[in-house]
Amino acid sequence: MNFLTLALLISLSGHASAQVRASSDCAGPSVFRTPDWMSELFRFLPGSNNASLLPEAAIDTERLPALTASCRGLHAESQALVTRIQFQDETRSEVISVSRYQMGNGQLNSSSRYAASAVKFLPAVLMAQSLQAQGFSPNVELSFEGYRNSTSLRAATLIEQALSPSDNRAYNHMLAFVSPRDLTARLQALGLGLDATVLRRAYYRDDWLNEVGGTADFDPLPAIRMNEAGRASQIPARSGTSMDAAACGMSSCTSLEDLNTALIAILLQDVPGVGQGFGLNDDWMRVIRSSLSSANPLRRRGHDMVQGLRDALGADATMEFWSKPGYVDTLPTVSDTAFFYDPRDRRVAWAVTAQIPSADRNDIARLGACLGGVFGQLE
Repeated sequence: MNFLTLALLISLSGHASAQVRASSDCAGPSVFRTPDWMSELFRFLPGSNNASLLPEAAIDTERLPALTASCRGLHAESQALVTRIQFQDETRSEVISVSRYQMGNGQLNSSSRYAASAVKFLPAVLMAQSLQAQGFSPNVELSFEGYRNSTSLRAATLIEQALSPSDNRAYNHMLAFVSPRDLTARLQALGLGLDATVLRRAYYRDDWLNEVGGTADFDPLPAIRMNEAGRASQIPARSGTSMDAAACGMSSCTSLEDLNTALIAILLQDVPGVGQGFGLNDDWMRVIRSSLSSANPLRRRGHDMVQGLRDALGADATMEFWSKPGYVDTLPTVSDTAFFYDPRDRRVAWAVTAQIPSADRNDIARLGACLGGVFGQLE
């Protein structure tokens, strides 16, 4: 949170003080029912104010196809966006240039723009941002009430379950917290050019509808209670139907560029040159980074593209990647977005987003190996 936003919160906090005091006089933990104006402010909290090189970076559509033309066994409809991030020095405290390269037509599944579970880190960081703004840590207990089977889980557990083993119910609960109605606008408000993402319907809907009792399009959303160490807050039941549903014919829609840019903005938040990030503190970032890490023991699958990259770079198993893959065998599609620091040059980082319309995960492993093999020629 920047100083201007913090000052605004402090100056306006008197508006809610009567509610806080009144609830504090009661037995048990105090309950702060967030006023409408504060909910709006939380919804669009900025991170840092530095200008971003990402939205302005031109995407080269010729060099990567030329370099990968000699790779054997690549799927004919392979799509990829590669971003090279150049730091000023080995401290990685400032980004001085961004170069972007694309192969394929740059579209996810052509008209559907569907990346499956690869989108799950987006509601995770937005939920973390909102909870942090209300003074909660990753240990806050979230109770989703009003469904057939109410659920109570720590926020950190929801994030880890959604991002590491890629649990669909955990993702649905995070999206219910953020609300599909608000998600697209919140991403757009970051000023990073994230304008193609719509998350509108629950994943694994039979399980969600029959076991949990939620609705496919999040209308209505459950009431949500937050409680941590005697501090409490609540979000009332409300409509969560996406206002952008007409622009998306699938459960979710996004783009190579949105996924690639968002992951960079999360992992390099507040680094000058990256731009306005999500403003998460160290506690929340530890949860996010750990959940996306290739070293997380809960990540039992989804290493295919990362392993291809690792092999091409000659890196051992200790090199860390941060990624979120997605698969749908029936569509079919396999997607991934990965961020990592170049093992050959500490002044360089890479972000790779790729998708192939295939049920064979070896296809994206081959693509990862092919891309990793040409990085040296993209410098």
